[in-house]
Amino acid sequence: MRKAIVLLTGMSVMVACADAVKAPRLGDVRLRGALAEKADTFLDRRIVDFRGRDNIFEEARRAFVLRDDDECPWDGQWRGEFWGKSMICAARAADYLDDSVLKAWIVDECRRLIATKDAGGYIGSYSVMTNCSTPPSVVAAHKGACTNWNLWNRKYMIWGLFMAFRTTGDKTLLEAAAGQLEQLIDMVRSNGIRLEDTGHHTLNGMPTMSILKPTLMVYEATKKAKFLEFAESIVRGWDRADGRAPNFFRNAGSGKPLHAWYPQPERWAKTYEMLSCLDGLVEYHRVTGDRRALETVIVIRDNLDRTDGNSIGGLGISDRLLGAENFAYASTEVCDVIHWIRLNVDLYLVTGDDRYLDSVEFSYFNAFLASIYRNSGWTPLIVRDAGRHRHSLGQCGYAYNHCCVDNAARTFMDVASVAVTRGADGVFHVNMYQDATVTLDGVRFEVRGDYPARGRVTVRVVGRTADGADPAVVFRKPGWCPKMDVSRGANGVYALDFDMNPRLTERTVKPSSAPAAEAAATQKFGADRFVFIADPDLRKSLPKEAYATVQWGPLVLARSARLGTCRKELESFPSVNGKGYKASLKPISAHGVYAPFEVELSKPGAETIRTKACSYESASDDPASRDGFIFSVRF
Repeated sequence: MRKAIVLLTGMSVMVACADAVKAPRLGDVRLRGALAEKADTFLDRRIVDFRGRDNIFEEARRAFVLRDDDECPWDGQWRGEFWGKSMICAARAADYLDDSVLKAWIVDECRRLIATKDAGGYIGSYSVMTNCSTPPSVVAAHKGACTNWNLWNRKYMIWGLFMAFRTTGDKTLLEAAAGQLEQLIDMVRSNGIRLEDTGHHTLNGMPTMSILKPTLMVYEATKKAKFLEFAESIVRGWDRADGRAPNFFRNAGSGKPLHAWYPQPERWAKTYEMLSCLDGLVEYHRVTGDRRALETVIVIRDNLDRTDGNSIGGLGISDRLLGAENFAYASTEVCDVIHWIRLNVDLYLVTGDDRYLDSVEFSYFNAFLASIYRNSGWTPLIVRDAGRHRHSLGQCGYAYNHCCVDNAARTFMDVASVAVTRGADGVFHVNMYQDATVTLDGVRFEVRGDYPARGRVTVRVVGRTADGADPAVVFRKPGWCPKMDVSRGANGVYALDFDMNPRLTERTVKPSSAPAAEAAATQKFGADRFVFIADPDLRKSLPKEAYATVQWGPLVLARSARLGTCRKELESFPSVNGKGYKASLKPISAHGVYAPFEVELSKPGAETIRTKACSYESASDDPASRDGFIFSVRF
């Protein structure tokens, strides 16, 4: 049974809902094994080691010192997001590592940021505090090539300060976060600013309105009514009689794919910002008990999973929800993967429904880990299904920061937070099978087995519950797994044997329901976003028909130059999609990759096709040369 707390606000009564399952304290979780090396290295390079961290944060803080994100009146920059994103990750990492030195540094760094405020108390990266939209005349003059990220940047600054408070307990940081949020609200109200008109002029206010989640978090810590009222006004903006996009509440039940809610999804359906808004609605349910908000998010999430989930564990094409079901290839902005995982983690915690963890697992082991460069503290901007990923040398003239790399570290902690949970009935749930050690309510779980490269996992359970009982434990059966055997041996050691279900996953490309000219424009936009200006040579490799993927458990496998496969073979491998082939996999030894296999594709009456493949994440996880073609998941 879920606990409820009654809150009074104005004339309404709200019932705040506790999560359905309890997550462990982050400091009581350690990811281990081969895949955890990426987490350890990434956290060290960007957060723990001061030699990297100080450069990253000094550069990010510079945006608030110079306030030059609006230097160009029609092309506003987003440098102001980098500090907040990086601070959220640093705070989560400090919790995970239980690092008192890092926590002390976090307080100092936040004070350095707070010291950038002007005489009126404003902290921001735009020189004009009220510059939060682009006038229509300017948009017209520049043919729509206009951006404004002022309030989006301030959202991340407020969120970063709040997360720093939550980690360190320093109340001056909460006061700073609350003060900046109140100033933003007062500015919006006193200037008659409509949130749906702020930010990028085609996105209907979604970047700004994604401030819903941190607003509610600050409200929960302060109980200041103004913050809850602001949150309620945002939610009302997604339930509109005039039908303005995205209108979540009224469109969710339409039965249409999200990308078909309005024409030209390339203009309005930006993935990362939309997912951020949806996660805010989950938080709104937590704080107010608004069941409609939660049910709306669930319907939309399922819609996206069905129509925009792509073959590599991401959503849409690059950074737009264009309808991945209508495309023969896949690419995903890394921020989109990060927030898809975050949304599904939150939905699991709130509902206890472990189907959301299937999405977490698929995205984490594939698109997300593929984005974490090996032996590095860096990520690409976009991960692709073939060729090479879209490398970034930084953004907005900066060298140490870009939107995705600053966002990435917290995903390791998001996954760690649901490795083992406990239900309200006292039952422990072992959910994630990557090697890890987790302690929850005094009971320790040691998960070992090098999953998902291998199909046997042991879970050692040590300790008793507070009432002295033997812990009741259940194990999540992944959705891809046809059979999972669980046996209990001596000394509290469970053995789990997974049928890893080696398989050829076939796909079809569905025709778009949009008018022909509009569908063609969306297809062209998707191809342009896949190539993304800097990689024109990849355009010729875009498939015109759907391909199959080879999977082992949750892993998507890729052919790779690391396994000695040449570019010609990578680009010209014959498609077996829809032709009746079956896949068989034989583990092999190979240096420098994870989960390598000999792959055989066979069908009666046809010559068997043989090749080598390894986990997609290890086939592609470093920056390639400008014209490199180093991997492909296309079979």
